[in-house]
Amino acid sequence: MGESMSFAKAQELLKLAMMATRRGGVSLEEIIEEFGCVYRSAQRMTVALETAFPQTQAEDGEDRKRRWRLPARAVAPLLTPSPEELAALSTAINELQVAGLITEAATVRQLKQKVRA
Repeated sequence: MGESMSFAKAQELLKLAMMATRRGGVSLEEIIEEFGCVYRSAQRMTVALETAFPQTQAEDGEDRKRRWRLPARAVAPLLTPSPEELAALSTAINELQVAGLITEAATVRQLKQKVRA
């Protein structure tokens, strides 16, 4: 990939990586169904997955269909919020309280607790 990866492509790749962390991994058929793409595009996506995540393992199931698997720990760092993101959540909670939006502030506070868990 000489040109920089588009945000949409990066989002797709992350979504595919999440699918690959499922116990059964992910097959070309599932990629075609999920992303509404053709077989060749699904193949290219698995190549991109293997390039971005070298821990990806491809193996043929008993149904002779190839499945791609990725350990969840390979994806976890990408889903971990940054200190700046956590600080922004705190700011949002304070601003909502100041604006008198108590219910919304409580909801964002719950989100922050889930994110930190």
